[in-house]
Amino acid sequence: MSNDDDLTERLRRLGLRVGRDALAAFLAHVHKSRVGPTETLEQLADLEERARVAVNLARRTRFASLGSFKTLDRFDWAHPEQIDRVLIERLVELEFVDRGENVLLKGGSGLGKTMIAQNLAQ
Repeated sequence: MSNDDDLTERLRRLGLRVGRDALAAFLAHVHKSRVGPTETLEQLADLEERARVAVNLARRTRFASLGSFKTLDRFDWAHPEQIDRVLIERLVELEFVDRGENVLLKGGSGLGKTMIAQNLAQ
């Protein structure tokens, strides 16, 4: 087992999720740039945070069971005739989440409510 593999395994046991390749690239960067110990730890913490966010997002997306669906760029805006495209495109920006507001999708069958909800979740 190489020193990098040993270090990766030790960091895993400590709960860090940084992958072996990312850690190797990080160590090469730190060695090349000759940063100090505090900055090295700050950068390692940043790397770990990014790894955790990526893993958590992938897990939540997988558990959401969204399945395959049509993205908004493939949506036929000509059907249904009464859909408010500007409103839907604003919803996808998710500003309502920042404001703590809810969204209610209401309409008959086949109008695209599920597709809109899947795009919001994605």
